[in-house]
Amino acid sequence: MRVLHVPLPFSRRGNTLMRIAAELVRCETDSGHAPGVVVSTNRDVTMDFAELVPVDFTGPCPREWFTRTEWWRDALAGRVGLRRQFTGDLYRPAVAAAVAWDPDLVVLYEGLSVAATVPEWRRALPDATLVVYLQSSLARSYGRRELERGLAGADRVVTPSEYLRRTVVDRVPGLAGRTVVIPNGVDLAAFRPPTTFQSGDGPEPAGDGDDPFTLLFAGRVSPHKGPDLMLRAMSVAASSTGRPMRAVVVGSSDYDAGDELTEYEVSLRDLAHREHLDVEFLPFVPKDQLVGFYRRASIVCVPSVFDEPFGLVAIEAMACGAPVVASRRGGLPEVVGDAGQLVDPTDTVAFGAALARLADDPDERRRMSAAGIARAQGKTWADADRQLLAISRRA
Repeated sequence: MRVLHVPLPFSRRGNTLMRIAAELVRCETDSGHAPGVVVSTNRDVTMDFAELVPVDFTGPCPREWFTRTEWWRDALAGRVGLRRQFTGDLYRPAVAAAVAWDPDLVVLYEGLSVAATVPEWRRALPDATLVVYLQSSLARSYGRRELERGLAGADRVVTPSEYLRRTVVDRVPGLAGRTVVIPNGVDLAAFRPPTTFQSGDGPEPAGDGDDPFTLLFAGRVSPHKGPDLMLRAMSVAASSTGRPMRAVVVGSSDYDAGDELTEYEVSLRDLAHREHLDVEFLPFVPKDQLVGFYRRASIVCVPSVFDEPFGLVAIEAMACGAPVVASRRGGLPEVVGDAGQLVDPTDTVAFGAALARLADDPDERRRMSAAGIARAQGKTWADADRQLLAISRRA
């Protein structure tokens, strides 16, 4: 089967959608299928296992972004039943490349725009199976009628969590029968506990003895991900436990280690200095380097303040044996379950108290580590890919 993955135009190598595409194409290659990935010609993207399908998105969008006026014009057109001009033109080179590639299954990754282009994909590829693969909520600029019209040509809408499926069906009840949950997975060959972990009651928790109790944030460093809330909670925790504490923040504003610091990233450093916190800030690192950070962390924090659709960091950390403290929002409770602790990240006192309790309770951290490892075993990319491929009309 020929499977074409279409991430967002101008996607960078390290962003979440490209990581998901890379995991799926690896599994597809292993199972004898022929995967391809659409990539922007002005991005330095490499991907093992897949045939890259280069597309010049700069023709219809030289700036690589739309102005507010252009977004509003598109939204207004959609509301009155017309084609979204700027979004539609942006995807046209990808549609043309897909026709030449001749896929059996097309996986359209939704960001803020692809739903409006499904009719064009359907007309160009009448015999292919079209899947709209949601890893974020559908943009609020879409009205219900536009979504009904636009997504009518999709064979399936896939979400990684029941939470996100509910948000789709709440907005477009007519999609209930075609919207399915396929949870994201974890590469268990890459994300695994240290070989020194003990069996029995669970692994020995990191950060015991004379080592500082280490909090880890990994991911995109932006306000909606909440690393500032982790640092504020750390300050509260440090004042109520005798354990020395430190934090490591790994990531950049836009998935590139060479990005200049944003005002928000500068504010995090100011916060650490003002609160006298021991914090190490490191730029974006590729997937294979994250494993070491997870293994060395006493706690991995996922303090997202938006409704995280899934939470790859949470499942990867759990697979490595790291106890996880995550937001009680979006799809994160489905990922973490009872293997971790769920908090309201905006409640600094309660968040800090939870961190302090864990710092003083190695037995609970040991339980969380063992439970997280066991929970991660049931969420593999191979399982996710099998479910995705089964949607194809030619499966």
